[in-house]
Amino acid sequence: MLKILTKTLIFIALMACSILSVAAKVPAFDRVYAFGDSLSDNGNLYKIRKGKEPASPPYYRGRFSNGPVWVEDLTDKLGLQPNALVDYAIGGAQTKAWIFPSNHLNNQIKRFANQHDSASPTALYTVWIGANNYFFHPNSSDKRVHKTVNQIVESIDTLAGMGAKVFIVPNLPDLGKTPMARKQQAKKHDGYDKKVSHLSQLHNQLLKPALAELATRDNITIIQLDTNKLFNDAIASPKAFEVTNVTEPCYQGNFKGKPKNSTICTHPNHYIFWDIAHPTARIHREIAQYAYAGLQSSLK
Repeated sequence: MLKILTKTLIFIALMACSILSVAAKVPAFDRVYAFGDSLSDNGNLYKIRKGKEPASPPYYRGRFSNGPVWVEDLTDKLGLQPNALVDYAIGGAQTKAWIFPSNHLNNQIKRFANQHDSASPTALYTVWIGANNYFFHPNSSDKRVHKTVNQIVESIDTLAGMGAKVFIVPNLPDLGKTPMARKQQAKKHDGYDKKVSHLSQLHNQLLKPALAELATRDNITIIQLDTNKLFNDAIASPKAFEVTNVTEPCYQGNFKGKPKNSTICTHPNHYIFWDIAHPTARIHREIAQYAYAGLQSSLK
């Protein structure tokens, strides 16, 4: 069954992953630099919050999941040591935050620039962000989505200007299908699920051509991961992904601790969602496999 699943994932990656490259040859990777939010955070917010958020346990060593996040799994798949991953991603980050201004994507890029004279062309750079722009601001206008996408493009453009050559940029899952959306809807936030679904879909529609144009202009390789399709496929065909629960979170509690009425499922690997907004470690591994298959096809 595992072999069948692996073949299925590779097929999905080859079919759905858009590889935008004008470089003659993709360089070998000796390091991975990650930028974004809690989907890529390997403990940064945990350190900032002095171990208070996310509470670990039940969260895994400061990750917003029950195990390593996808960039850690991908680093391992690339045959690199864990310290080859340099992670700037911070839980709660937005492209340009209104709540945590020091943590947003632009400042992550600034911190990188302050610490490096140039961006190594032999490193891999990942940028996955945008969900918090819409989760926190469900009434955002389409114009704000345009700004969000532009801020992502500008950040990648800055790294490219410093010498970065190869990027992985996932799009957003349908945020309206997350337990977070259902929870907000149940709290009488009328139309919350439809609003964040629209925003995430528009985000993806705008992001794809914007990255294509950037790849050509900056002479870089951008591997776009269609995680929207990956999650939709898992929700529509859970057996193919060996999961059974595609709607509820395994951990029903909050980031800051384990409330008295919280519960944790017995088999997290059977769930897509660890909590109301984040995937389980199992799904993080699937995303890493998806990303790795995209890299493999681009290296041919």
